Amino acid sequence: MYPGPPPGLSGPVIIWPEKEFKRLTAAFVQCHKEAWQMSPNTSTALFTFPKDRGGLQVKMPRAIICSATWGHLTPCCQFDDGTRQLAEITYKDALEKHGCLDMEDLQFEAEFLTWDQASLNSFTFACHLTSTIGIRVHWDPFNPD
Repeated sequence: MYPGPPPGLSGPVIIWPEKEFKRLTAAFVQCHKEAWQMSPNTSTALFTFPKDRGGLQVKMPRAIICSATWGHLTPCCQFDDGTRQLAEITYKDALEKHGCLDMEDLQFEAEFLTWDQASLNSFTFACHLTSTIGIRVHWDPFNPD
């Protein structure tokens, strides 16, 4: 389950082009290696492996942007205002475009999209990110209950 948005998000999430995001991830790992005074040749797996398997379990940029994207969508869907209406249109568009019935279907379909295809819709992009880091979000953003 998604724990909810971090406090203080007020602006939109900027979708990075995949090529630039890969460069950001590489720079992120390099900075961690330097901070830990490791050789530049140290395997990246050391940062991503869980602590119980000998890794450092560092939260990588993909997980950070995933959390920020879902954290942005949550308040957009909460309040009965123009933002909610726009979010609902965007959500329904994503479901219709990919032949989905709900968020869980959309997450499954988003697994097969490229970064650029998914980034055309904020809900599709959020679902794509969850699939690439191996989690699922169970949420019905516009359920009246």
